Amino acid sequence: MHYLSRRRAFTLVELLVVIAIIGVLVALLLPAVQAAREAARRSQCSNNLKQLGLGLHNFESTYQKLPGGGISPTCDLSMLVQLLPFIEQQAIFDRFDLNVHNYEGINPAASAVQVKTLICPSDAFPDRSKTIGWTSYHPNMGSWVTINGWDGIIGPSKDLWGAGDKTKLMPALAFGQITDGLSNTAALAEVALGGGDSGGAKSRFDVFSGTPSTGNLNDARNSLMNMKWQDQSIAGGGWRWRGYPWTEGTPWRGFYNHLMPPNGISVQGADWPEIVSTASSFHSGGAQVVMCDGSVKLHSESMDAFVWTAMGTRNGAEALSAQ
Repeated sequence: MHYLSRRRAFTLVELLVVIAIIGVLVALLLPAVQAAREAARRSQCSNNLKQLGLGLHNFESTYQKLPGGGISPTCDLSMLVQLLPFIEQQAIFDRFDLNVHNYEGINPAASAVQVKTLICPSDAFPDRSKTIGWTSYHPNMGSWVTINGWDGIIGPSKDLWGAGDKTKLMPALAFGQITDGLSNTAALAEVALGGGDSGGAKSRFDVFSGTPSTGNLNDARNSLMNMKWQDQSIAGGGWRWRGYPWTEGTPWRGFYNHLMPPNGISVQGADWPEIVSTASSFHSGGAQVVMCDGSVKLHSESMDAFVWTAMGTRNGAEALSAQ
């Protein structure tokens, strides 16, 4: 007698169960993949800052001073332009004319180059349509100029107030003038790129209209702590151009300060040089900073505000350690 063999097929219910299991596994896997990608982006961002920190040391070793806020009182080519030969970008540096303003002569064409090292790969990079490049990394101009002057590692090299008051300028420093110690003083930090004129919705990374209290640093910080960025308006005010262009050495485009902890609110201040430009990033919970000794670390947005401000000053003689 011959028996017919039958091969058993999947039923519809079994197929649906298999599909459901695969869906659950994919749902569990995606966050892990995204976390791994963000870890890789954060590592690349850290490497970018490390290169800038090493470049800063090589520059100081060569010239016995740090790059200034601009190359001369008549030209505000940024610290980043000055660091190009020290971060393996000599060819780009050679395109600039250091004797004219960054918007004159051949400099706009040179500024159009987007240096990959200057962009955090986690940044949303909202407005790529511009003809000049951006930067995610800004040098530290200190606590807040309105109260403490330029007490970071950088300040403007020309009179930004237009009043001819040269006491408001800051000469280039040597590492020996950073008396709080290189490991306790911030050099550069991440600042999330501005929205430009992309028309995007407001975000916590915008700079809003407003002026902090000018009594002391604590009063100024507390007055900003009470402001919620969600309640602020960018219509008819505010600033969305931090990080653009990467070649301009001014507080509102290319510097940051330590009045507010990372990812805190930023405001314009009474005048443009008095901006509160806060460190910020798309990394979870904080922003990365390269210290003057070249070490890089992500600092939490919930860190002690006094310690953060102490990190921003070069000679504050604070008792709190930045580490």
